[in-house]
Amino acid sequence: MPSFGPLFNATTEDEITKGSLMTLSFESFEIASYESLQAMAKALDLPQVARMAEQNLEEERAMASWLDDNLPLIAKEYVQLALTGHSTKR
Repeated sequence: MPSFGPLFNATTEDEITKGSLMTLSFESFEIASYESLQAMAKALDLPQVARMAEQNLEEERAMASWLDDNLPLIAKEYVQLALTGHSTKR
């Protein structure tokens, strides 16, 4: 899997924003992995594995949705902190 760290380190100094962006990227990777696993399980007539993949997919999609909804708020808070001279590092 490619490393996204250098990309995020170049775009912002804010650790929380970088962590959130990297988490969303990883959630996308996990969603694609579980979708592939589910498709393979169905093709191999393994319904229990397909159900387990679906359960994990629901969790990963929920987290990705939460991140989608909250990343703009996280970015806005970062800007407000940076503009007022507050530290945006951990």
